[in-house]
Amino acid sequence: MQSLAVRSSGVEPDPHRQPVADGQPVADQTEDSEPSLDDPELGAGNIRHRAVTGAVVDTLRAIGVRGVGVLGTLVTARLLTPYDFGLVAVGATILAFGDFLDDGGLGPALIRRPEAPARKELRALLAFQLALDVLIVVLVGLVMLPFGELGEVTTLIVISLPLGALRVPATIIYERRLDYRPMAVVEIVSTAVYFAWAIALIVVGWGVWALATAYIVRELVASVLMLILLREGRVLPVPSFTTIRPMLRFGVRYQATQLAHMLRDQGVNIAVATFGGVAMLGLWQIAWKILQIPIALFQALWRVAFPGMSRLVAAGEDLGPTIERVMGLVAIGTCAMLAPLAASAVPWIHILLGTRWSGAAPSIPPACFAMMFGVPISVALSGYLWAVGLAEVPLRAALFGIPAVGVIMLPLLPAFGIVAVGLGYIGSAAVESALFIYAARQTTSFTFFARVAVPVAAGALAIACGWLVARWVGPDLAGALASSVTAGAVFLGLLAAVHRSALAEAWRLIWRGMRGAMARSLDAPAHAQPKPAAG
Repeated sequence: MQSLAVRSSGVEPDPHRQPVADGQPVADQTEDSEPSLDDPELGAGNIRHRAVTGAVVDTLRAIGVRGVGVLGTLVTARLLTPYDFGLVAVGATILAFGDFLDDGGLGPALIRRPEAPARKELRALLAFQLALDVLIVVLVGLVMLPFGELGEVTTLIVISLPLGALRVPATIIYERRLDYRPMAVVEIVSTAVYFAWAIALIVVGWGVWALATAYIVRELVASVLMLILLREGRVLPVPSFTTIRPMLRFGVRYQATQLAHMLRDQGVNIAVATFGGVAMLGLWQIAWKILQIPIALFQALWRVAFPGMSRLVAAGEDLGPTIERVMGLVAIGTCAMLAPLAASAVPWIHILLGTRWSGAAPSIPPACFAMMFGVPISVALSGYLWAVGLAEVPLRAALFGIPAVGVIMLPLLPAFGIVAVGLGYIGSAAVESALFIYAARQTTSFTFFARVAVPVAAGALAIACGWLVARWVGPDLAGALASSVTAGAVFLGLLAAVHRSALAEAWRLIWRGMRGAMARSLDAPAHAQPKPAAG
């Protein structure tokens, strides 16, 4: 806690003092002759401006990548067989798990630190990731190659892991600068190249190998583009466990938090299949895929909140007012997105998937309600807690959230069916939110109830109104549109009546972010920067 007290005091750190991270000394950056890899003059006002712009840019990136992905998948699905896609799915699953393991959370450890990373730290990190990636490729090859074509396709896909590691130093630098525009361009372009390569080679007869090799091409293109765009990111791997070791404590806890959430979601699937049957699991999987649409957009908020909070902590800011503001604004955006989705779930599923999947719809409103209050608190506080070095709190919250799902879901499954799954996620979100709030209040002061309760209450009422309209109109296109519009109108109308200033602020922030995304400079004009007292 000593390092936190220094950061929060507003006192400039001694540039000749060896910095401390999680109680361990980090590399002395004076050993490197290169200038700092961070922007030298990044004040609190510009940090906030860049964070808002970054959230908008990363949201647009997610939309762009998913749009390209949908179009590419529609074309490739017509050219390949389900068996081919099944082969690729196995490799993609192992690749995703390897990608999760390969950095050990060391990249986030450097992103959240007040001090800029030294080049020798980036070289050591790159060497660590390349070594781990090569080890994963070798192990996957040894295990999978005896399985014939499945093993060969899987191994070829996993070979793309080391290529992706090459751009990790550049990604760390960009995230510390809160500059998400180059990364968005690189990801959209590399996704487009992936599908262009795959489609072209499928047409000439490569079949499933076209998709497998496309993974390698995508990672190669993305890494080359990133290194072209950022000269500072071009480092050579130099192994040094002494340099890596101080990052491991934070990194392991950071990764363990993500793993706990993965285990929770997989545990829910196992429990539903065991106590509700395979058919109910199929319904929940459809509902889960629908919920991934807003979750993919919320990822932009989580991604930007972490480095944004880290930079504000390093600047010695009192983050209580900022936390309150972030909670309120994210709550408005989250509820505005989720209320129409939850209200119109029945008619949209009926139209797009058919009546046999209508049973998936009842689980969506309670799951959306869980996100309505859970996402704003998580976005504001998980990034803050990671930034101040309290990585054990998000991990503890994730671990306690796992039994919370089971305690609520399992007894209710026989009586309430798939609705119990959504109710279980409400319990998990409540437990995690309570632990976040308690821990964060030990280090800074803020209020949360008024900021979050009004949008959530308005969102819940909007869902109920839209749901009633859907039942009255019917499960057709008219019902889907009417329920969506009703829920959105009720939510915005209630906020305009009782929370007008917050609604206006949310709109101004979105507009500012859009303008920042299109502007030539990352930073706000001097006259447009908010005063520090505004939080």
